[in-house]
Amino acid sequence: MGKLKRLMFFIIINITLFCMITPSLAEEKVKVLGEKIKYLMSEDQLIITGDAQIITKDITIKADEILATFRDGQVIEFKALGGVTIIKDKDTYFGKELTYHLKSKTGVVLELQGESKLKDSKEKIYLYGKEAKYSPDLIEVTPGSLTSCELDEPHYFFKAGKMKIYPGDEIKLYHVTFWEFNGKIPLFYWPYYSISLKEKDQRFTYKMGYSKLTGWFLKTAYNYYNKGTGHGELYLDYYQKLGLAGGFKHFYVDEKNNKGSVYLYLQRQDERKTVPYLVFKHSHNYTYEGLRFATNTALNRYGIRDLMTNTNSVSYTKKGNTFSWNSKFTGSYQDISEYGTYILKNTVKTKLKISDINVMGELTDDRYFHEPTDNYWSGYLKVYQNKSFLNWTFLTKKKGNKNPNLNFYILPELEMKLNFNALQTDLKPFISPFTYTIQAGRYIENRSQTDAYRLVNRLDFRKDLKLIDPFILVLTGTGMVKHYSTRDVVYQYNPAVEIKTRPIYGFSTSIKYSYRNGEGESPFYFDRQTNKLSKLVSGRLSYNKYGLNITTYTGYNLITKRFSLLNNSLGYRWNEKNSIQLIVPYNIEQKKFSDLTGNVKINYSNFTFSLDTRVNPEGWEFKKFETELDWQVNKDWHINLNASFDPKKGFDPDNPKNKGKIEIIRDLHCREISMSYDAVKKEIWFNYSIKAFPNQKFRLGSNEEEPVLFDINLGGMSIGQ
Repeated sequence: MGKLKRLMFFIIINITLFCMITPSLAEEKVKVLGEKIKYLMSEDQLIITGDAQIITKDITIKADEILATFRDGQVIEFKALGGVTIIKDKDTYFGKELTYHLKSKTGVVLELQGESKLKDSKEKIYLYGKEAKYSPDLIEVTPGSLTSCELDEPHYFFKAGKMKIYPGDEIKLYHVTFWEFNGKIPLFYWPYYSISLKEKDQRFTYKMGYSKLTGWFLKTAYNYYNKGTGHGELYLDYYQKLGLAGGFKHFYVDEKNNKGSVYLYLQRQDERKTVPYLVFKHSHNYTYEGLRFATNTALNRYGIRDLMTNTNSVSYTKKGNTFSWNSKFTGSYQDISEYGTYILKNTVKTKLKISDINVMGELTDDRYFHEPTDNYWSGYLKVYQNKSFLNWTFLTKKKGNKNPNLNFYILPELEMKLNFNALQTDLKPFISPFTYTIQAGRYIENRSQTDAYRLVNRLDFRKDLKLIDPFILVLTGTGMVKHYSTRDVVYQYNPAVEIKTRPIYGFSTSIKYSYRNGEGESPFYFDRQTNKLSKLVSGRLSYNKYGLNITTYTGYNLITKRFSLLNNSLGYRWNEKNSIQLIVPYNIEQKKFSDLTGNVKINYSNFTFSLDTRVNPEGWEFKKFETELDWQVNKDWHINLNASFDPKKGFDPDNPKNKGKIEIIRDLHCREISMSYDAVKKEIWFNYSIKAFPNQKFRLGSNEEEPVLFDINLGGMSIGQ
């Protein structure tokens, strides 16, 4: 009867496999798939070939051939032979042979190869081992190797005496050696490191290097993660000259819209006390619909002096209306508090729209607690409405300064502007060229010690008249009268006549006569203008076609009988991203060229270049030089250049605007090396990094103060205990 039962069982399995139905053969719902099977009744074995597969709730096994052993009608063990593939979630492993026990969920893989994906990265980790103890949650390889290079002979790898793989979680390696140059040369050794597969930041990180201030140093960090409460870092560092140091940084999250961080770091000070022995930082951010709140605090304690800053901001936005408050406190104090400085700056801004009326306001208050006489505040309130015919603005303002003599007030000012062109009337042809503005207000200026009212009437005019083609006559003019309560009156008027041509075959010309005159002087400094008589004739000739632009223009003052600069511009633009321009000014009076300026912009798919420069033609001395270059020479070589400096003064390190860095990058498939030189810092660096671990870098450099600079930051290859 036993043989008959086994025969019937074999027939049922054969029929279901042939029909591509995958029944459950065990209580654990093991599924078997294959194109051809052979049942050995004497050994209770099922031989599956032709795309053989076994699927459990934990893993999927594929192989050329699978031997499944039964007991009491259930699969208890199987052996996969040839082309073995093990799939666990997003990780895939390969081998020559696998023996697996279903009850204990353990097995042995020969010639293991594996692939694991890093979080938020396109790169994969490739694992190798001669023999591995396998389970769905842990794979132990002894010995093993790891790399991100997919080649049969990887450019680099990490060789470990023992390797523990937690699929989808992390990889731990013990007694690790780093091999480069296709595994021919060992470079580094670590007793232990780990790689996180589920976190972007690795569990353990370390940085090793050298500086003149601290000597050789080793910085280690442990990243911890707690579901729902946040995550953080624990620091334990060692400096050759300062000894042990450490601290922590914790990121907390109450909700998605409520989060912050706390940072504390303690270390010994150097003899000159240039390094703080305590650093504390706190930040918090809260958002809810249109409301945003943020606060940041930082404290650095040096023993002889402390530095503290605190910034707070609140903003609210709804339907285009905004309100914001910003506060910044800075404190610098020594053991004796009299020598401290404390500054508090508050700024409140608002922007509202009520129907079609706009309201804007700002208030800034600066408090100097150590010098109360320096306190001052500034602010303004502006209400305005823009219509097609009438625009009006109400403004009140105070411009404060540490020096009270420079304070200025507008209390208040009302302006109305009438645009007659917007009127629909029979008189429009006559009144449309005019715009009338009236402005009245009270002004207090400490500099001139004047408190007075001012009334301004201004009339602007513009009319374009078509003459005989291609000529156009343009009439413009401005007339303005300012009345002051001090009985001062200022008159200003500026009419102009211009004849220009529309472009013909790319050419256009313009001749303009402008007249300016005025009388009287303002009692204030803020609105004083020159009222000297001026009669200026100017002309322009330009050509603009096929991307080529050539322009020359100058002027002649009939009063002073002097020429303006003869400005000549030559440019060519062959598309929106590529252009070249040269401006050549010539001083007709002195019969010599002024500074020449040039601009070049080139942007192709793999080449971007820009250059801005100014040159004195006498001796061809450069006065300005700014350039940027980003050139992907080919798939392997990349060049970056960023320079901005005064050629006469050179790369002055005290000038924050100065830049001068060139970097040559070589792509080495799975790695990257670069050589860079910083002309401002006088530093040269050699950099080595692995693409799979962007935070991992080896740097070797030198500068004028320190002949050797050494820095290893292995954010992905992480030391630990």
